[in-house]
Amino acid sequence: MLNQAFLALIQATDTAAPSSGTAPAGGAATPAAAPPGWMQFIPFLAIGGIMYFLLIGPERKARKKREELLSKLEKGDKVVTSSGLHGVIKELNETTVTLQVDDGVRLKFSRSAVADVVKDSDAKPAEAKSAK
Repeated sequence: MLNQAFLALIQATDTAAPSSGTAPAGGAATPAAAPPGWMQFIPFLAIGGIMYFLLIGPERKARKKREELLSKLEKGDKVVTSSGLHGVIKELNETTVTLQVDDGVRLKFSRSAVADVVKDSDAKPAEAKSAK
């Protein structure tokens, strides 16, 4: 019984939609044309643009700032290494930095191990606290 109803429905839809280019009977509108194929890529392009502005752009800016910091290192700069060691640069070449961390104690590090240059204004409050 269900199969007969299904076959009747299929036959009704086949006869309702003529194979010629004329409009279907009853004044029903023809289905809208599908959008062009390239439009399906717009969401992917939008996601790519968002990822660039949120992830790649800021990372590139931070890397450029770090490269600038490492290129401007000079003898006598007070620095902090990535492991947290504080010292003063005594020797400097393209790949290594020698830090003096105490009287007579010098340690050699890779130049990329320098995390930050300590400004004198940053160091004075700590010295003032230790002097009290």
